[in-house]
Amino acid sequence: LFPVVMWKPVSLTFVEYQHGDLLGKVLAHVSLLPIFLPFALGVVALVRRDLQSILLTLGVVGNELLSFILKHILKEERPERNDGTLTTGYGMPSSHSQLMAFVSIYIILLMMYFVKPKPSTFVPVWWSNVGKVAVACVLLFSSCVVFYGRVYLQYHTQKQVFAGVGVGLAVGVVYFYVANVLLRPLRSWFCNTNFAKVLLIKVNTCVKLSRIQRLLFHSRDRTPPTLRMLHCWNTKQH
Repeated sequence: LFPVVMWKPVSLTFVEYQHGDLLGKVLAHVSLLPIFLPFALGVVALVRRDLQSILLTLGVVGNELLSFILKHILKEERPERNDGTLTTGYGMPSSHSQLMAFVSIYIILLMMYFVKPKPSTFVPVWWSNVGKVAVACVLLFSSCVVFYGRVYLQYHTQKQVFAGVGVGLAVGVVYFYVANVLLRPLRSWFCNTNFAKVLLIKVNTCVKLSRIQRLLFHSRDRTPPTLRMLHCWNTKQH
């Protein structure tokens, strides 16, 4: 009496794992990280309006586009599962692995070459270096979990994951060099163009931590730190 309607899930966030497999369940949730990461970076770029956030977001988009092109050129199928079924779409290279490798190497290189701790009487230099190491460890650990999960959940072969990691690292290093070395002298010029002024794009939006640290730790005023910062900001505006 009624026509047969075919329902299709959204493959972007559709991840399956075997029933009762706790590790598979955890890895399935972690594998969603490369899906939400581009959206999070896009929100950061939209809010901060600084070139570094915008460049990273554009790099992620370009990296995903390259992965899509490579998949349709190579046209290698995904691995066959234990039950004999095949997942849809091409698997070479793994786009999840490629994205995590790209973001990780880009942020690590950014911290190594451009995040330099300044001498301060409030925060020792070694503490800033500990923060950079901690961020790098979190990036590498989360990336390795995603890499392992793509093979464990039988969405990719080891070769497809290694290919994605290799492409992501190569693209990340090349893009970092182009965006932060070759094109760095043009940043001030670009931010002075009418296009950048209309979109409120700035070179960066770094906060002067020294003033905040003085307000938080070395003020004799017993006013709550948040209210003191707001008062200083309002006084500066008037």
